[in-house]
Amino acid sequence: MLPFLNCRHRTHVRVVDFFPPELELFAHCTSDPSWDRRARKAPGDSHSKRKWEWGFVLLLEDAKVHSDTVSEKLRVVVGNEAGQHLLDMNAQE
Repeated sequence: MLPFLNCRHRTHVRVVDFFPPELELFAHCTSDPSWDRRARKAPGDSHSKRKWEWGFVLLLEDAKVHSDTVSEKLRVVVGNEAGQHLLDMNAQE
């Protein structure tokens, strides 16, 4: 028996909130030291070599909440690869 199960599930949720508060901030430059610690150590690069990545948080809840129940919320951190699949595009300035 394996120590974990690799399962696939489908759900219907809605986005209740997101962070950062502006959609323009969902993409981050990897040469920005406030976003990527490795950028502090690396020498400065030109604008032509800049690489952008997705990074944001979504607060989700069930799309069908019954009126007599309290909805449970789930915080989901979306990284670069998940952001590319979710938005069907690469991050850019």
